[in-house]
Amino acid sequence: MKEDQSSPSSRAKSITLQLLEKLLSADDAQDVGVRLWDGTLWPDDQPRRGPTFSQRYVFPDGELTPINVSLRAAEEAGFEVRDVESLREHYALTLRHWVRRLEEYHQQALEFVSEPTYRVWRLFMSASAYGFSTGSINVYQSLLVKQKEDGGSNLPLTRADWYG
Repeated sequence: MKEDQSSPSSRAKSITLQLLEKLLSADDAQDVGVRLWDGTLWPDDQPRRGPTFSQRYVFPDGELTPINVSLRAAEEAGFEVRDVESLREHYALTLRHWVRRLEEYHQQALEFVSEPTYRVWRLFMSASAYGFSTGSINVYQSLLVKQKEDGGSNLPLTRADWYG
């Protein structure tokens, strides 16, 4: 049965699966077997009313997908999901810092880009910081593993061991 590509969730799943298959099936993934993947994602139940500011002016080919779509795509590409961590609050703080620095160096930035481009990025980062702080968008870091033939992963058993 052919999947309907006309609905937003079907398109998102298709795009995510294609992207993950390309990124996660690289030769080094076969050798190492582990990938740390992060992605900015849109909640599955949040309605969309057309292209966002970001899609229109910043990332015209970008599409935020729900975490469940991304993780399913990783599994369909042959990866086991070993860990998922939300970095939402961290991104809100980081973006606010970037906006402050951009504003502080406004004139220097204009040596590289036009005023309209400066404003687009200032607005985009400010709105994104707001989105992360209110939970309307999120960013997840996922640890994905290709199992060895014997089912092993060669990963430490706990997060403490990963970072130790």
